[in-house]
Amino acid sequence: MKRILIAASCLIIALVLCVAEFLCVTETTERIILQTQAVVQEVSQGDTDSALEKAVELEASWEKSVATVDMLLYHDSVDHIEAEIKQLITLLKLGKTSESITTCVAINQQLRILREGEFLNLKNLI
Repeated sequence: MKRILIAASCLIIALVLCVAEFLCVTETTERIILQTQAVVQEVSQGDTDSALEKAVELEASWEKSVATVDMLLYHDSVDHIEAEIKQLITLLKLGKTSESITTCVAINQQLRILREGEFLNLKNLI
């Protein structure tokens, strides 16, 4: 009977940890995606100064989350997103709007791939 209780307890703990990881990654990726969309909107309206401010806020938000996200996800993907965010800021400083929008789209795609990798489905479990 003890073995069944121990096994059930381990299963519950593992389930709680998986749900917490999923919620953390989902919340973080959604927040960053919304921020990159705000940057795209500002660039599309021709306001590169405001877009640069939002990009700096995006970088600060990413830096706050990166310690937690780096523990949960693939390091290469997290590092690549961080490099793309830094490139976005550089492009905005140089006034390259079309490249900035392309970089935002690339960041969003990478974040969506990370988020989809955390979904509970048969493909991710296997």
